[in-house]
Amino acid sequence: MRPGLDWNRLNTSINLAREIRKALKAPTRIVCSIINQEGVDVGRGRKILVPRVDNVQIRKYLTWGYNEDRSADDSPYLLPEERIPCPWLFERLNIDTVGCDPVRGGHRL
Repeated sequence: MRPGLDWNRLNTSINLAREIRKALKAPTRIVCSIINQEGVDVGRGRKILVPRVDNVQIRKYLTWGYNEDRSADDSPYLLPEERIPCPWLFERLNIDTVGCDPVRGGHRL
């Protein structure tokens, strides 16, 4: 969840994921991340999502040491001098605000 989120698309996506999981009898967990940045009501998001997904994670807005005035938590995620690559790229499928997976070339899902 980020500013400008399309709630209808999010709801449709959650419902579709739940239907597919049920049809396949899959053990897949549905996890939603809420990005703690300005313009996002973390409490409201959690309240809406908790009954619908398996886990809701509150994630820090990744600043890499530079806040850029968008994070609701101004502490750095990683120190810029450490130059550590983002770990999420290797652990998760990310779908952006227009339904694209940037790792797979931005194709619409």
